[in-house]
Amino acid sequence: MSKIIDRIFGWLLVIGALLHAYGSLMFYGPSTVTLVWALSGSLAALLLAALNLMRINRPADRTLAYVLRRRARLVRARACVRRRDAARA
Repeated sequence: MSKIIDRIFGWLLVIGALLHAYGSLMFYGPSTVTLVWALSGSLAALLLAALNLMRINRPADRTLAYVLRRRARLVRARACVRRRDAARA
């Protein structure tokens, strides 16, 4: 049951990222700097959705597990640096 829910949310993330890219193209128009940043957010969401869907379909993949664990460590490290910088300020 949890795999089905995970797949649903993975595909919803894909759809959301594609709609974000489409909306960005319609709103900002071609050749603006803001469009590049908006599309980079869409790309990041698509890559995250791909990792999520691969994780569901390949539970025994050690390389994929390593990538996901490494990413989680980087996110935690960045949060610690932000908290430290906020405490110093």
